[in-house]
Formats: sequence, structure tokens, C-alpha cells
Amino acid sequence: MRQYLIIFLTGLLFFSCQNREVKTNDIKAFFENMSSFECVDSLQKRFEMKFKYSFFNQENMSIDFNIPDSVDYSDFYNTYASRIISAFYNKINSDTSMTIEKLLIVNDCNPGEVRENVIEYCCSDKTFKGIYNEALLAFNHGSTFENKTNEKKTTKISLDSLINISMSYFDIVGYSEERGFAFHFVCGKDPFDFNYENRIAFLVSGFCQEALKNPLMLEAYNKIIKTLGELIKNETKDLKDFPEIKKTYEPMLYEMLKEEGTLKESLISYYEKRKNIEPFELLY
Repeated sequence: MRQYLIIFLTGLLFFSCQNREVKTNDIKAFFENMSSFECVDSLQKRFEMKFKYSFFNQENMSIDFNIPDSVDYSDFYNTYASRIISAFYNKINSDTSMTIEKLLIVNDCNPGEVRENVIEYCCSDKTFKGIYNEALLAFNHGSTFENKTNEKKTTKISLDSLINISMSYFDIVGYSEERGFAFHFVCGKDPFDFNYENRIAFLVSGFCQEALKNPLMLEAYNKIIKTLGELIKNETKDLKDFPEIKKTYEPMLYEMLKEEGTLKESLISYYEKRKNIEPFELLY
């Protein structure tokens, strides 16, 4: 009897560990729940793809997601939808063959067929799949296994590294006489190449973007760029020499962001809220 009990418990443990990744969610379920496809050209049988449950957060000046509890796996999607969808668009932008354009055209104008095409396209991509699975494992570890203190996260990131990654999402964009200087606020190109080796780095950079999109950071940023803009005008003889302005004053922008302190506090605060469900451990 004892032998059968050991076999049963061993099998149950194996089953539970196997389901840790696939039971909670998968890529197919994500697109079935989160995407919609509308035929926008009946002659060419071309579809347009959209992601559902998005809204413009005016307070944070960002696109956020609010997935209702009635949607399966809504807790995971509300936690990681922004980064997964960002990974999807990075996948598309890195594909020079324009495959997605071909997948959005089907002979019988069947939205289900288009969705299956897109799902297969993403599931076959090692990088997208890797990012999705790392997000899923981190979420499962935090929400289901958070009491397992013996399981240490292998990826450790210093606070200085997070701050330096964050700098990638701020820069001086341009200048015009009518509007003055234009700056990027937590947007722009990701600092890491879209490949499998950078799957954790991609999620970390997404963390930085989310952490900094808050009212306090936006207020601090507006004060900084106002001060910097006035400094540039007072010190620069030729405002049309934008490459030189960018070279000289972007390092000042970064130092001002670091010294002001809100950026650092935003990263720490957001990490404390999510540390159980992030794929990295912050060292500070």
C-alpha cells in the first residue's frame, strides 16, 4: 500500500510541476481572449487585428489594459499584457519578410482562420514564445508559489542597471521655432535586440517603462525638461544645429533625471508592488 501511495504522490507532483506552465495559460488562449479580427476589405479579404480591453490612461499618459474578471486568466493578462503585446509588435517589426501582412489575408474572410494563422506564427517564434513563458513562470511563481522561499530567482539586477535601462526611454527628439524642444517620455526604441537570449532583458525593460508611467514621474519630468529647455536656449547660439544640441545636452538630461530622485523612487516602489511576480530580483 505504501509503495502505491509513493507512486501516486510522485505522479501527482510531476503532474503539478508540468502544469505550472501550461495549465494556467498559453499563447493560444492569450490571442483567443485578447485579440479581435475585423474584415476591413472584403475584396482583398484583408483583416485588421486589434487587442481588446485597452484604454488611454490620461493620468499616466499611457495605454493600459483593464481585462474584466469574466475573461479567463484576466489576472495574468492584467499583469503582463502590455509587455506581451509589445513583444508581439517587436516580433512583427523584426520580421523583414512582412509575414504578418500575408497572414491577415484569407480566401473566405474567416476571422477564426486569421486568428489561427497569427497564433501559429507566434508559437513558432522562439523569442516571442520565450518572453511569454518567462512572464508566465514569473507570474505563476509569485501568485501560486510565493511561499516557496527556497526557490531563488537566477536573474539579479542592480538598481543602477535599472536606472541606466530607463535612460533609454528619455531623449531630446527635435526642435522647432513654433513649439520649442520635443522630448521623449518613457517611449522609443527598446535598448535590447529582440532575440531569445534577451528574453529576460526585454521583460526588465518593460518593467522600467511601466514603473515610470506615473503622475509623480510625469510631473518631475515636465519640470526637468522645462529647466533644460531654457538652459539650451540661453547657452546655444545656433538652435538649428540639433545634432550638436543632442550630443551636448542629452547627458545633462540623464543626470538631471538621476539626481532629481523620482525616477529611482518610481522603480523601487513599482518593484516592491510586483517583486513576487517579476522574473528578476532587484539588488539595492
